[in-house]
Amino acid sequence: MTAAPERQGSLAEQIDRLIARRDDRDMDWDALAFQARVDPRYGRAQMRYVGGGGTGKHEDPKNIPADNFTFSTMVIPRATKGRPTSIMTWRRSSSCSKGR
Repeated sequence: MTAAPERQGSLAEQIDRLIARRDDRDMDWDALAFQARVDPRYGRAQMRYVGGGGTGKHEDPKNIPADNFTFSTMVIPRATKGRPTSIMTWRRSSSCSKGR
């Protein structure tokens, strides 16, 4: 069972702690840097929203706390490629802007 968030501050402050916006996230290029050291084409950044995931970044104060669930996105530059284990990726490319 997931632990309830601390109930401190106004209702608006409590709600704000449980909303994760992309604009508030940091691109963490170090989370998966070990893969880029094997092959630079695997370089990518992780943007965490809920939980810390398999990278172990559970103490990030911007993350919404979670016990059994995580949600993050990967930022994959055009010159790189995603690993087959990447479930969700986000790429800035012409094909994405055309809705394909």
